[in-house]
Amino acid sequence: MRYWLSILLLFLPLGLSNAQAEESTQEGENLEVEAVEAVEIERPALNSRSQLAAQQFRTIFPEQLIEIPGTTNHYSALYLPANAKTAKGLIVFVPGLLETADSATNIAQLRRAVTDKGWHSLSLNLPDPEPELLRIESTPIVLSDTHFETETETADNENPDQAQEPAADAVSDPFLDNDNATISTDETITDLAAESTAVDYADTIAEVLNATLAYIETQQAKKLIFIAQHEGAYWLLDYLTTHKTQPINALLLINPRYPEQKTRKFSSFISELDITMVDFYSTSLTAPATEAVSEAKERLNASKRKETSDFQQFKINASGKKLAQKQTQTKVLGWLHRYQQ
Repeated sequence: MRYWLSILLLFLPLGLSNAQAEESTQEGENLEVEAVEAVEIERPALNSRSQLAAQQFRTIFPEQLIEIPGTTNHYSALYLPANAKTAKGLIVFVPGLLETADSATNIAQLRRAVTDKGWHSLSLNLPDPEPELLRIESTPIVLSDTHFETETETADNENPDQAQEPAADAVSDPFLDNDNATISTDETITDLAAESTAVDYADTIAEVLNATLAYIETQQAKKLIFIAQHEGAYWLLDYLTTHKTQPINALLLINPRYPEQKTRKFSSFISELDITMVDFYSTSLTAPATEAVSEAKERLNASKRKETSDFQQFKINASGKKLAQKQTQTKVLGWLHRYQQ
């Protein structure tokens, strides 16, 4: 009996020591976990769509990209001089929501075409509605086919034997192939627009246009024409009704549409502004078509109620999207030609 008692007393301190060691180790691990959890992981801020577009412009159009200084920020734009000894004037392009200064929806084609007609062109790259940042949804934002590799291209590089040949009719200029810097789902666009208040974004647009007009004054253009499409038409008219600006000879609106932050109707803008205004609209690019026709008629009626009005409206009757855009561009260039005459 004494023998077994001696054995028990001999191993008891060793068991207590091991238990204390295990407890101490576990406490140390818990402290390490808590310390790791307490460390904040700082992630770099994601660039917005307009910032990504400006970065790509520096690579693709370095000779065209200019920075327009504002009161708080610099705003990017693409400038092309007129292909003529004496320029007729300056045309400023204002794109719509999530479109860029070289959007393939009319702007890319028109800003190049007007230079051959004797006009300087300045295409604005509007900032995004805050707090919209680069957001990955079901389909990522795609800015360029040549500078950003897609998942499909990555898979082809990993399996070169299975890589497919590029399409024979591929367009070399990525900005003319697809409407760049857009998100594939309408729900995402609506969600991004809804996050910004009308007042905040109106102030942002006002600063951009103030800076743009200040820059234009240094160019001493003979004539000044604005061509704005989609939501850009709304923000331009909203700005012009609340700010005194230098003389603008004409406003050309292409498929004007309301942003989510709208506070007024196009008819009220038209009633207040005494500027030559031309309205181009297409039913094939807007759903539903009846709504586009109704809104176009509302704009036209507003112009008729004015004592004096220099308002013209052109309907694009093409059935397909590409044909409608082509006809729109033809009518815009035709109006500019007749205007100069």
